[in-house]
This record gives sequence, C-alpha cells and structure tokens, in this order.
Amino acid sequence: MTLTPIFVDFSRQEPFPLTKTRFGFFNSAYVPYDRWLAHAGLLEAVQPASMRYEIGWGMGVEPTELGGNPAYPQEYDAPQIRGSAEEPELSLDKLKGFVSSLNRQKTAPFLINCYNPRILQRPGDSYTGIPENLDAWRRVNRRFAEQLRKDGERVPYYEIWNEPDLDVFFSGGMEEFFSVYAAGAAGVRDADLEAKIGGPALSVTESWAGPFLDYVSKHNIPLDFLSFHMFAAEDQEQWIQKYREELVRRPEFNDRELVLSEYNPLSFQANGREFNGGGLIEQYGFAQEVLHNLRFFLEQPDIAMVNWAQFNDPSVFGATADRCGVVSVDGDKKPSYYAFQIYADMPVDRVPLRSGDPRIEGMASCSGTKAAAVIWNRSNTAQNVEIFLSGVPFPAKSVQVWRIDREHGNFLSPDSAGFTPGLEELSADGRWKGDLPGRGVVYLVLEHSGETAKKKIAGLGYLVKTMHYYENRLEKTYAVLEPDTWTARLYAEKDTSRAVTAAVVKNFPSRLTARFSCPECDGDFGGCLSLRIDYLIETEWVRSAVFHTGNLASSKAFPWGTKSEADCKIKVKPGEISIPVKEYAPEGWEKGEAIISFELSGAPAGTLAQIVLLPEA
Repeated sequence: MTLTPIFVDFSRQEPFPLTKTRFGFFNSAYVPYDRWLAHAGLLEAVQPASMRYEIGWGMGVEPTELGGNPAYPQEYDAPQIRGSAEEPELSLDKLKGFVSSLNRQKTAPFLINCYNPRILQRPGDSYTGIPENLDAWRRVNRRFAEQLRKDGERVPYYEIWNEPDLDVFFSGGMEEFFSVYAAGAAGVRDADLEAKIGGPALSVTESWAGPFLDYVSKHNIPLDFLSFHMFAAEDQEQWIQKYREELVRRPEFNDRELVLSEYNPLSFQANGREFNGGGLIEQYGFAQEVLHNLRFFLEQPDIAMVNWAQFNDPSVFGATADRCGVVSVDGDKKPSYYAFQIYADMPVDRVPLRSGDPRIEGMASCSGTKAAAVIWNRSNTAQNVEIFLSGVPFPAKSVQVWRIDREHGNFLSPDSAGFTPGLEELSADGRWKGDLPGRGVVYLVLEHSGETAKKKIAGLGYLVKTMHYYENRLEKTYAVLEPDTWTARLYAEKDTSRAVTAAVVKNFPSRLTARFSCPECDGDFGGCLSLRIDYLIETEWVRSAVFHTGNLASSKAFPWGTKSEADCKIKVKPGEISIPVKEYAPEGWEKGEAIISFELSGAPAGTLAQIVLLPEA
C-alpha cells in the first residue's frame, strides 16, 4: 500500500483560524425540554458558540390526554403564551431553564420567535397563519424579550419566524411575512437594545432575500443578520453566493452578518433514509463529513454563524426516524459529536497542512503549549500515512492519537473501543506513521508539560456583543474576535483589503495593555493595524481615539460609534503598549460603555495580524 506523506509546519501561521465563535447547533421544537436538560452537560466538550432553538408557539393544541398531537411536546406549545391579544400572559419557566442552562455553559441562546400563538390565531387557523393583530404580535414579542431580561437571562440572538417561504410553516405570502417580521423585530427591539435580531430564515426561496432587504431598508426595521438554511446543497458556495450578492448590492448592509441558521450536508428527502437510524447520519464515516464541512465554512469569512441541524435527536415520528442529532435520544454520543469535540479541542491559530493525496484532508493548529492536527479520509479505501510534524514550539517525544473509525467511536458498533486516546511514540525527526481507514479520522495532539487548559482573560468588562464590517464580501479578508482570550485575528487578502471587527463593552477598564503583532504593518508604506475606542455618554457616542501602527487611513469612517474619523490619533510601534483608556475619554465617562474596534488596512496581500488585549492592575 502506498505511503501518503502529510506535512505540518507548526512554526508558521496561515489564514482562516479555527475560531470558536463560528459554529453552533440547532434544536427543533420536537425535542422536549426534559430531554434537553438531561443532556445539556454534553455541550461542555463541543463548546458551541450558540444554540438555536425553535420555540414553536401555537404548534400544539392540547396535552395528549386531551386529544393533542404527541408530535408536538406540550412544553413547546401555545401555553407559553396565554391570556388575550390585548393582555398576553407568558408562562416561560421551562424555557428559562433552557436559556439558563446555555448561559451557564457560555453558549449563546439563539431563539426563534415562531410561530403564531393561539391567542392571535384567526378562527379555523393554525400556528402557520398570519397573526390576526400585528400590534398584538409586536406586544407578544416585546413582553417575551422583556420577561427574559427582567429575570436576568441573556438572549444574544433572536430570529423572527422560521422558513416562512414554506407553506408548512407560514400560510401567507412574501409581503405578508415582511409585515410580520417588522412587527416582531420591533417588539424585541423595544425590550432589548443589546440583542442581535435577524431573519428571514429562508429554506429554499432565495428570491425573497432581495425584496426583504429592500423592505427592511425602506422602513428602517431592525436587522442585524440575514439568515438562511441549507441542506444537501450540491454547490454550497454557489448557494451562499446568492445571499452574499444580495448584501453586496446594498452597501448599507455592509455591517450586517450572514447567518446559516440551519445546516446539514444530508437531506431530509430520499424517504428519510439518510436521517434514519443506522443511516449515514449515524455511521462513523459521517465524522469526516462534519470536519470537511467545518473546514469549508472557515473559508467563508462573512458567514458569522453556522448552526448544525441538530444537537439532539428529535425521534418523534417513530423509533428509527429523524435521527439527525449528534446526540441520541438516550444521550449517547455519535461520531459526528466527536468531530465537533475535536474541533473544539484544537487551538485557534491555524498552521499549514499539506497532503500528498487529495482524498486525504486535514487541519492543524498550534498554541504555545499545544500542537494538534486532524486528518480524515474522504475515500472508502484505507490509506497508510506518514505525517511530518515540524516546528513544534516545545519538546515532544510522544503524541496522543484519537481515532474515529469502525473500531473507535463507532456509535453503531457495540464492540467499539469508544473515543479515547492512545499514547504513541514519535520518530526522532518528528514523524508519525499509521493507518487511516476508509472514511476514518485520526486526531494527533502534542502537549507541553500536560498544559491543556484554554487561557481565558478576565477584567475587560462586560461583553455586550461583537460586530463585523465587510467592505468587500467577495474577498476572503476577515477579522474575528475571540472574546475568551480577547484576541482579534485579521487577514488581508489583497493590498486594498480592509478587515474590521468590534466589540461593544460595558464597564471597560481605565487602562489596558494591547499587544500588536503584524510584521508588515511597521513603516511608511501605508499598511496600518489599529485599535479604536469610541466612548458612550448616556445614549450618545461623543468621542473616539485610535492607536495605530504604520500610516492611518484617516479618510475611512467607521460604521458605528461616532461614525467619523477619530478625534485622537496616536501612532504606536508593534509590540506591547499600555493604553490609558480614561485619559482620552470625554468628561463624565467612568469605566463606562465603549466600542473597541480592530482594523487592518493598506497592508500587503496575505498579511496576518493580531491584537491581544490584557487587563492592567
């Protein structure tokens, strides 16, 4: 058997970091609360950025014993919304338990405000119908968000309705939905100024996107992200491009995110075979499909979030049907779960990995104390591989080896060894040889002195939300912020590229340390790496200061904060600098609210840069 070489260089960074803010999960309204709460602890190992959840207002009729439909768990049903259109009453105890469990695990709740509550249904109508009174619909959404905030439960994302372009979820037309979205979004914004609000969560009708954006723009309706769904798309990038181009045509939306709020590479069609028990979704070979897709989405930088469908098995249509979760009804982990666990475990900073066979793919990343590489086989034929691990930043003689194949992590095999690592020796020159079964996965981990904990940085205030600006969505330019470590990673695909991201922060410190890292950004050639602070007094952004290397592109206004050039411009050298935040603040600003923006502009094509924020005593 031919030996396939794979080369990994841990000493060099390359674009598209393995950011932990991009991937979440979705759960439909068919997963009962009690099952979710029983399995909530399984989130820890996969660390999703968000959990999107279909509330399901109005879906059921009555509890089963009263003639209701057992397919719709009572917990998700209309009893959440009682009373009348004039005085809606909310019963959210179980929902609050769900939201609270997510917040405790640092997973952002992502709620879908759907569908039509019983109190707003016309005679003979159902949950798919248009709310009888849009003012009342706005009131329901306002009280819903209001109640959650009152009880201290943070919900960073709200989506108004789900797949309104399908008759099974919305019986009205496109224009009618726009009015429903407008009232619902306004209601949430009435109660929560911090949450991101979006839609329309389109399933298949991408032609709705342009008219929807025009409607939102014309009527000044809240929209922080444009959302859509994708299942079993033959050409994923072409499908995404349809939505991307609608935003490109409308520059006023350059600061809006693109969210793929339901995704699975398999289809619900084909008589459900792919999603049935024992189908592709549960086979060990599906783990490599997950990793292949994660790698693809990392290279779509304007997609801010991808929510995988789904986390828990619904399994309400029979014992073997609709088994699309990464976790079974009984709480057993499937191979797809282990794929997400691998991704969560890997360091963020990506390094080059080159395979000698296009059928063998992989990703690698490195930190100061951990080097990791995951390799997967896209073919059905077993391969022998030799992995050359160079540039490891610490001494390493052995490697942890994790496998997903017929004998390891195989949900369908009672004889599987499970997903546990073995310790193997490296050759003197840092090589590892081994077999890679067809559709199998091998995960290699090297650690320094057993240090595995992710470094988290505290003391920089309360993070309200992150924001992005896409001056040219058609580029692969990106700027991402990892809040856990307060590290902004930026990349310029072209000389003319501009990469911008930001965070809204409350209780920001009076001083901080910023570490600028960008070899190409020092000098007078025009390249610039900058950190900007916009200060808020009450409800007005009144002043800004920018700390920058190289030449500042001062003609570029910002889409947020004061929306103008910075009042104070301070040139610094790459490296670690102390920033007297309060010194540049307007009078009356005391550890208040600020927008912290990170920008890379005018740098040579291919430039990678980082800014790390650290608290000062």
